[in-house]
Amino acid sequence: MQAWERMQQDELARRFVEDGYVIAEQVISAEEVEALRADIERFAAGGYPASNLPADGRILAVHFPDWVSPVVRGMIAHPGLVDVLTRITGAHLPFWDGGVKCMQTMMFLKPPGLQGQAFGL
Repeated sequence: MQAWERMQQDELARRFVEDGYVIAEQVISAEEVEALRADIERFAAGGYPASNLPADGRILAVHFPDWVSPVVRGMIAHPGLVDVLTRITGAHLPFWDGGVKCMQTMMFLKPPGLQGQAFGL
């Protein structure tokens, strides 16, 4: 049983509402993390079809990476991530039914020290 699975649904939601974040450890495996890292490197190296590339060739952000990456697409439907998100996304809403929907994916490839969006998974 994963660490996040041991946390009761109400506790997970309570922590998210009170703290604004929740740490759900071991939701994705080390192998899945490595596959995602390799895929991010593939994006940064121009390994996927792209348009509107900057003149210097440095890719800072990818909108909708799931359109071309099976790895990112798999993360959207990952059972562990979906389970956590269905518990917390609307936990502050009184009549929320637990439903979630992925509306947008973005990947930021920003190097350290560069201004802009913070990187997050």
